[in-house]
Amino acid sequence: MTEAAVKPHATRNLNLDLLRGLALMMVLVDHIESHADAGLISRWSLKEFGFSDGADLFVFLSGYVFGLVYYPRVYSYGLRKSGLHALYRSFQIYIVYLATVLVLLDIGYCFGHLSPLLKMRLALYRGGSECVCSSLVMAYQPYGIGILCFYALILPWMPLMLWFFSVHPILATVVSFSGYLYAQTFPYASLPSFPGEPVWNFNPLAWQFLFFLGLACYAVQPKKAELRSQNIRFTLASSVLLFSMALKLGWLESILSSFSISQISSWANVASNKSCLGPLRIVHFLSLAFVFSCLAPSSNSPVWRSKFLQPLVVCGQHSLHIYALGVVLLFVSIIVFDLYGSQAWLVLTIIVISMLSSITLAFSLHRLKK
Repeated sequence: MTEAAVKPHATRNLNLDLLRGLALMMVLVDHIESHADAGLISRWSLKEFGFSDGADLFVFLSGYVFGLVYYPRVYSYGLRKSGLHALYRSFQIYIVYLATVLVLLDIGYCFGHLSPLLKMRLALYRGGSECVCSSLVMAYQPYGIGILCFYALILPWMPLMLWFFSVHPILATVVSFSGYLYAQTFPYASLPSFPGEPVWNFNPLAWQFLFFLGLACYAVQPKKAELRSQNIRFTLASSVLLFSMALKLGWLESILSSFSISQISSWANVASNKSCLGPLRIVHFLSLAFVFSCLAPSSNSPVWRSKFLQPLVVCGQHSLHIYALGVVLLFVSIIVFDLYGSQAWLVLTIIVISMLSSITLAFSLHRLKK
């Protein structure tokens, strides 16, 4: 076991909670504005400056938090009890997924006649019974809900990967990376789903690798001084970020020919595929994570404990329920946009109401937990 693994108890890391809360808000804004065909706030999000977005950040942080919680648990209670606890957590996510599906179907059947887009997004044309039955095996995945299915499927296996990494870190990484390579080679060799793509929006074999990298980073835990001393890696990571930003913002158009730009953009779109976590997407995110780790304030900095950021921290501590609420609010916003249009003031109002609702739920759950 590594030094990180033998700590008897895992403590709450408010820095991680803050970043997870930030990722949740980014995903919420991106989802709402994508359906309003607007870019009022999301134009400043990660996806506008590179090839990754809030989903990548959230999955990676989830892996890191999983390592924080389960490394001590595996060491103290053994693999069997840790696996049962992870299975229980997976079951909780599954129940939240089913509850969210039922709420969405209720919304669809009550207000679907007002919003054709809502009916299409929920695939109501296939009948409620088929949607409900398919949801029992997580094949029914309306927009935005696929990540819950991903977590429910992979979590029971992750304590085994944690133990494997503590014994043979290189071999464990090879196993996880092999699953990722398989997903890149056979992108449609995934579990079936509807509506939308015929396969899962978050291919489990591909996205498990990013989750695994998160828990592996917790196990290794390089010190900030060590990160800052790696000038070559920092320069390389920064170059990746600058190239991605230049390509996304169109800065290369004045340098390269339109034909070259078209070829590069076409390749980048394929290599940054979200469903299978394309290689360009994961390289961009890992570069971003490395640069941020080097430049971010230390964990003891008062910046992380600011009262103004407390709502994000609390949202990050109750991420499952906040995300599920965000999906419901997204489909409610679809109805509003279909009825009243997507004017800038209305989009901003919906976003503010959705954020305040998420924060209110987070603080309510926080008080109940106390």
